[in-house]
Amino acid sequence: MSVYRLKQHILARLDRIEAAAKDPSTLVKQLANLGLASALKSFPDQQLGDLEWSERYPNMAPPFLNIAGAIKDFNAGRKEPKPNRFQDRPANVDEGKRGGLWGSLTTSDDSGDFVASWGSNKEYASLMQEGGEMVQTITLSAKWRIWEYLYTGLFTNREKLSKRAVKGTQKEEMKIVPKNEQKNPSQAEIKKEMDALQNQMKKYKGNRTKEEKLLARHGVKDPSKGHGFDRLYNAAFNKAFKKKNQKRVAVATGRAGAKHQQKSGYNRSDYAPKLKWATNPDVQEWSHGIGARPFLGITDDTEKDMIEAVENYFRKAQQ
Repeated sequence: MSVYRLKQHILARLDRIEAAAKDPSTLVKQLANLGLASALKSFPDQQLGDLEWSERYPNMAPPFLNIAGAIKDFNAGRKEPKPNRFQDRPANVDEGKRGGLWGSLTTSDDSGDFVASWGSNKEYASLMQEGGEMVQTITLSAKWRIWEYLYTGLFTNREKLSKRAVKGTQKEEMKIVPKNEQKNPSQAEIKKEMDALQNQMKKYKGNRTKEEKLLARHGVKDPSKGHGFDRLYNAAFNKAFKKKNQKRVAVATGRAGAKHQQKSGYNRSDYAPKLKWATNPDVQEWSHGIGARPFLGITDDTEKDMIEAVENYFRKAQQ
């Protein structure tokens, strides 16, 4: 190849590179899409690159409740919190990709300005990104919904419940405490229950059917088999264990209350320490801290992908 032809070849390539640089809109859109993909990935991963997100309300004692989310639900007119309010993860996720912060992520049409941009149009997006202080208003109707949720299991449009409504839908029950709080009974407690069971059996005067029903009622799976002492001991242990690990709780009646108790293992009234304060008429709003959970940024992997995209763009432009 002559020097002249080589020069023309180089100049032609430079011209194509210059043309590509003058209108890099295609490249800008590609870079924005790479940034958006990284942001979207941070929600299921619960981290952006090496920056891990903390769970909701770290160190909250059970039962867990997303207090801010629950108040938002009651303010919006819901009868009870959404199911995900009882989960500490995934954080920053409310309605999945259907809505909320995750569902609002998109690229911006700034390709004419040659700026690759992506993000959210939610007002609270910067607060979730950087952390800070959130202030929530608690409406009067929300206060009544919270009270009804905790203590009655009913919902009414009236501002005040009648005494009859409260009386008819609230009761107390004995419930087993959570597993992490349970304790085994002492030998003295077990012996006390054995003596009580033996005295009860004496009244049956050798009636095996009644004796077996008594043992079954106290948790012996197959009362017709096994050594008599072992069966009696097991029944006494179960009876003593139940007594030792029971506590009296207020139970919200109604289908909704029973449904939640069945799913979570907790009664609605167990959430009173976390929500009852919001029913105070003097409390108009709640201020609380939000931990930073960054979802916008250029991670190491995204940076590599972007550099590769730029190189491929200009390599293709020279062809």
